[in-house]
Amino acid sequence: MATPMHRLIAQRQAEANEQHVRCQKCLEFRHWTYECTGKRKYLHRPSRTAELKKALKEKGNRLLLLLQQSIRETNVERKTKRKRSKSVTSSSSSSSDSSASGSSSEK
Repeated sequence: MATPMHRLIAQRQAEANEQHVRCQKCLEFRHWTYECTGKRKYLHRPSRTAELKKALKEKGNRLLLLLQQSIRETNVERKTKRKRSKSVTSSSSSSSDSSASGSSSEK
């Protein structure tokens, strides 16, 4: 049992929804498929195989970028370790030289 108020609310909702409705036949807005008078439009979509190939290619590219980035990071770490080891060996050799000269002065 629909009251006049219910009818008014339903009509307003239908009008509001029509602005956002897209016809599945002609792909135009503001009318339903059963109201359509236009011709059916063909919407080209890539095949599922093409989509899968594209996704695999993108995933492979991402993996390559990650691999290259990790290689760069390891190279940087190696360089810093080399610099540290060189500075440690040079400081230890200079300290051994000073201890040697100190012991010779004591004699």
